[in-house]
Amino acid sequence: MSTTGYAYALYNQSLEITERIGDVQTKAATLHQPGILYADKGEVEQAIALNHQKPQ
Repeated sequence: MSTTGYAYALYNQSLEITERIGDVQTKAATLHQPGILYADKGEVEQAIALNHQKPQ
């Protein structure tokens, strides 16, 4: 697995945990970070999609 792939996997784990415990602030911050990775790779649509998700 690439370093970026590993980072995505860890972000996904973090999202699952923050959703389970209801930590809205951390979920919002966690959604932001992979968006930066996607934007850096030129995958702007994925970055925008993550940044438009609303923590619930």
